[in-house]
Amino acid sequence: MKTLELRPVYVEFVPDDPTEGVLYISEEYQTAIHKCPCGCGSEVVTPLSGEHAWQLTGSADAVTLRPSVGNWNCLCQSHYYVTANKVEWL
Repeated sequence: MKTLELRPVYVEFVPDDPTEGVLYISEEYQTAIHKCPCGCGSEVVTPLSGEHAWQLTGSADAVTLRPSVGNWNCLCQSHYYVTANKVEWL
């Protein structure tokens, strides 16, 4: 089942088994991780620093992740934006 929203949770370390619908954000390690919102179960890692970094903006309650997330290495090939916690499918 597709997830329509990702709830931001700020952590130091990402749990071994991430929960669907949660965007785990580690400011210390400059990384955000979530399960693919298509429901395939793949973990999606978006680095927040470095050459190919995503930008995370917003507040503790509502975040936006840019550029789009393209899961080209997953079987699902999902492509979406996260805007104010909402998954916007492309």
